[in-house]
Amino acid sequence: SNGESAWALIALDEEQPPPSRYRMVVCDLRMPGLNGIDLYERVRARYPDVLPRMVISTGDIVSQEAADFVSRAGCEVLQKPFELSTIRELAQRLAASPTP
Repeated sequence: SNGESAWALIALDEEQPPPSRYRMVVCDLRMPGLNGIDLYERVRARYPDVLPRMVISTGDIVSQEAADFVSRAGCEVLQKPFELSTIRELAQRLAASPTP
């Protein structure tokens, strides 16, 4: 529902860090409170091994802020609207990638 809730799920259990819990993390670029860019930066600072499996979902690919972030982060982008088959294909591709 928002970026803080997403962060709470990612950082939930320090004994089992996120790299071993999540095959893919999908978050919206625009969320109330903590947005997708800020969530990405928190993950980058604390759990950098998760970044190769982090996907940003957005309908805003034309704003300068979004374009700069996508260019800098180099993460997968799931453009809205999207089909469920697109998520399935993305999940399969990320699952086939070696995990850190």
